[in-house]
Amino acid sequence: MKNTGMVRPLDRLGRIVIPKELRKTLGIEVGSPLEFYSDDGKIAIQRYVGVSCNFCGSVNNLSYYKNSFICIDCIDEMQGRPSSRDSRSSPPIPEEPKSEPKPIPKEKKVRLTQNEMIEKLRSLIQEYPNQSQKHYAQELNISQGRVSQLKKML
Repeated sequence: MKNTGMVRPLDRLGRIVIPKELRKTLGIEVGSPLEFYSDDGKIAIQRYVGVSCNFCGSVNNLSYYKNSFICIDCIDEMQGRPSSRDSRSSPPIPEEPKSEPKPIPKEKKVRLTQNEMIEKLRSLIQEYPNQSQKHYAQELNISQGRVSQLKKML
Protein backbone atom coordinates (compact mmCIF):
# COMPACT_ATOMS: atom_id res chain seq x y z
CA MET A 1 0.00 0.00 0.00
CA LYS A 2 1.15 3.50 -0.80
CA ASN A 3 1.04 6.24 1.84
CA THR A 4 -0.93 9.24 0.54
CA GLY A 5 -0.03 11.52 3.44
CA MET A 6 -3.72 12.39 3.89
CA VAL A 7 -5.13 12.23 7.42
CA ARG A 8 -8.83 12.40 8.25
CA PRO A 9 -10.46 12.40 11.71
CA LEU A 10 -13.08 9.88 12.78
CA ASP A 11 -16.31 11.58 13.89
CA ARG A 12 -18.48 10.62 16.88
CA LEU A 13 -20.56 8.28 14.72
CA GLY A 14 -17.48 6.44 13.45
CA ARG A 15 -17.46 8.04 9.98
CA ILE A 16 -14.55 9.29 7.94
CA VAL A 17 -14.46 11.30 4.73
CA ILE A 18 -12.56 9.71 1.86
CA PRO A 19 -10.58 12.52 0.21
CA LYS A 20 -11.94 13.73 -3.12
CA GLU A 21 -8.66 12.99 -4.90
CA LEU A 22 -8.84 9.32 -3.86
CA ARG A 23 -12.56 9.02 -4.73
CA LYS A 24 -11.89 10.51 -8.15
CA THR A 25 -8.84 8.32 -8.81
CA LEU A 26 -10.63 5.13 -7.74
CA GLY A 27 -13.93 6.00 -9.45
CA ILE A 28 -15.89 6.04 -6.19
CA GLU A 29 -19.06 8.09 -6.39
CA VAL A 30 -21.90 8.81 -3.98
CA GLY A 31 -23.69 5.51 -3.34
CA SER A 32 -20.85 3.30 -4.64
CA PRO A 33 -20.64 0.05 -2.65
CA LEU A 34 -17.35 -0.36 -0.77
CA GLU A 35 -15.62 -3.43 0.68
CA PHE A 36 -13.63 -3.28 3.91
CA TYR A 37 -10.67 -5.52 4.79
CA SER A 38 -8.57 -5.63 7.93
CA ASP A 39 -5.19 -7.27 8.52
CA ASP A 40 -2.51 -6.70 11.16
CA GLY A 41 -4.16 -3.57 12.54
CA LYS A 42 -4.67 -2.00 9.09
CA ILE A 43 -7.93 -1.27 7.29
CA ALA A 44 -8.19 -1.39 3.49
CA ILE A 45 -11.17 -0.12 1.50
CA GLN A 46 -11.90 -0.86 -2.14
CA ARG A 47 -14.83 -0.57 -4.52
CA TYR A 48 -17.10 -3.61 -4.36
CA VAL A 49 -17.22 -5.17 -7.81
CA GLY A 50 -19.30 -8.25 -7.03
CA VAL A 51 -19.07 -11.71 -8.47
CA SER A 52 -18.74 -11.28 -12.23
CA CYS A 53 -16.17 -11.79 -14.96
CA ASN A 54 -13.46 -9.12 -14.73
CA PHE A 55 -13.36 -8.84 -18.53
CA CYS A 56 -16.94 -9.02 -19.81
CA GLY A 57 -19.09 -8.73 -16.67
CA SER A 58 -20.83 -12.08 -17.19
CA VAL A 59 -22.10 -13.91 -14.11
CA ASN A 60 -22.31 -17.36 -15.77
CA ASN A 61 -19.68 -20.14 -15.80
CA LEU A 62 -17.14 -18.32 -13.63
CA SER A 63 -13.71 -19.61 -12.61
CA TYR A 64 -11.63 -18.07 -9.86
CA TYR A 65 -7.99 -17.35 -10.73
CA LYS A 66 -5.51 -15.16 -8.79
CA ASN A 67 -8.13 -13.07 -6.94
CA SER A 68 -10.23 -12.59 -10.09
CA PHE A 69 -13.33 -14.15 -11.60
CA ILE A 70 -13.09 -15.08 -15.29
CA CYS A 71 -15.87 -16.67 -17.34
CA ILE A 72 -15.30 -19.74 -19.54
CA ASP A 73 -15.95 -17.70 -22.70
CA CYS A 74 -13.16 -15.21 -21.87
CA ILE A 75 -10.79 -18.07 -21.01
CA ASP A 76 -11.57 -19.65 -24.39
CA GLU A 77 -10.93 -16.33 -26.17
CA MET A 78 -7.57 -15.89 -24.40
CA GLN A 79 -6.53 -19.39 -25.43
CA GLY A 80 -7.54 -18.75 -29.04
CA ARG A 81 -10.42 -21.22 -29.02
CA PRO A 82 -13.83 -20.21 -30.30
CA SER A 83 -16.00 -19.32 -27.35
CA SER A 84 -19.57 -20.43 -26.87
CA ARG A 85 -20.55 -16.80 -27.54
CA ASP A 86 -19.24 -17.15 -31.11
CA SER A 87 -21.14 -20.39 -31.80
CA ARG A 88 -24.59 -19.37 -30.61
CA SER A 89 -27.35 -20.03 -33.08
CA SER A 90 -29.78 -17.66 -31.42
CA PRO A 91 -29.19 -13.94 -31.09
CA PRO A 92 -27.21 -12.98 -27.99
CA ILE A 93 -29.16 -12.12 -24.87
CA PRO A 94 -28.49 -8.52 -23.90
CA GLU A 95 -26.46 -8.33 -20.72
CA GLU A 96 -27.60 -6.26 -17.80
CA PRO A 97 -25.81 -2.94 -17.60
CA LYS A 98 -22.86 -2.95 -15.23
CA SER A 99 -23.45 -1.16 -11.96
CA GLU A 100 -20.30 0.94 -12.30
CA PRO A 101 -20.10 3.14 -15.40
CA LYS A 102 -16.70 3.74 -16.93
CA PRO A 103 -15.38 7.19 -16.11
CA ILE A 104 -15.77 9.65 -18.96
CA PRO A 105 -12.51 11.38 -19.80
CA LYS A 106 -12.83 14.99 -18.79
CA GLU A 107 -11.75 17.87 -20.93
CA LYS A 108 -8.73 19.73 -19.68
CA LYS A 109 -9.92 22.81 -17.84
CA VAL A 110 -8.43 26.18 -18.62
CA ARG A 111 -7.78 27.82 -15.28
CA LEU A 112 -8.29 31.53 -14.92
CA THR A 113 -6.02 33.66 -12.82
CA GLN A 114 -7.45 35.20 -9.68
CA ASN A 115 -7.64 38.65 -11.30
CA GLU A 116 -9.48 37.22 -14.32
CA MET A 117 -11.98 35.49 -12.02
CA ILE A 118 -12.53 38.71 -10.08
CA GLU A 119 -13.18 40.64 -13.30
CA LYS A 120 -15.57 37.96 -14.58
CA LEU A 121 -17.40 37.96 -11.25
CA ARG A 122 -17.60 41.76 -11.30
CA SER A 123 -19.17 41.70 -14.80
CA LEU A 124 -21.60 38.92 -13.77
CA ILE A 125 -22.70 40.89 -10.71
CA GLN A 126 -23.24 43.99 -12.85
CA GLU A 127 -25.14 42.00 -15.48
CA TYR A 128 -27.17 39.88 -13.01
CA PRO A 129 -27.25 41.80 -9.70
CA ASN A 130 -30.01 39.72 -8.08
CA GLN A 131 -28.63 36.27 -8.86
CA SER A 132 -27.53 33.87 -6.14
CA GLN A 133 -23.97 33.00 -5.31
CA LYS A 134 -24.71 29.51 -6.65
CA HIS A 135 -25.50 31.01 -10.07
CA TYR A 136 -22.22 32.94 -10.13
CA ALA A 137 -20.33 29.78 -9.11
CA GLN A 138 -21.91 27.82 -11.97
CA GLU A 139 -21.14 30.55 -14.47
CA LEU A 140 -17.50 30.74 -13.36
CA ASN A 141 -17.22 26.95 -12.92
CA ILE A 142 -15.96 27.34 -9.33
CA SER A 143 -17.31 26.57 -5.87
CA GLN A 144 -19.65 28.87 -3.96
CA GLY A 145 -16.97 29.23 -1.29
CA ARG A 146 -14.55 30.52 -3.91
CA VAL A 147 -17.17 33.04 -5.09
CA SER A 148 -17.46 34.26 -1.51
CA GLN A 149 -13.68 34.70 -1.31
CA LEU A 150 -13.62 36.61 -4.61
CA LYS A 151 -16.49 38.88 -3.50
CA LYS A 152 -14.43 39.96 -0.51
CA MET A 153 -11.65 41.00 -2.89
CA LEU A 154 -13.94 43.20 -5.02
